[in-house]
Amino acid sequence: LEARKALEQRKRLEERMLREKVAAFLTNNGFIDVNAPKNGWFFSFTYPLHLAVEQNDADMVSAMLKCNAQAHVRDSQGKTPRQLAKSKNKNGSYSELLRALKRDRKPGVRSVRKAR
Repeated sequence: LEARKALEQRKRLEERMLREKVAAFLTNNGFIDVNAPKNGWFFSFTYPLHLAVEQNDADMVSAMLKCNAQAHVRDSQGKTPRQLAKSKNKNGSYSELLRALKRDRKPGVRSVRKAR
């Protein structure tokens, strides 16, 4: 029983740390929600997941997917995060990120919004 409580407590702590990591990324990059686009120049827009792909940040991509980021949204160029990663992949440079996009997101972590 104590081991189960400790495991649940550790899981909650890991989920909170994951949400905080994603929230910091959102705040630092001007996003308000893990699934909300940000407008750019000349009617362009992008999503947090697309930016994490641009930065080749597989850990952030995984974290966002666990926080219910929608993996099939399209940016203003009509690309999904996976399509963007494939277009940037040169000699396997985005292999880890493509694997992260392929994995199923894990349920149980609430969606993340920037603190207001």
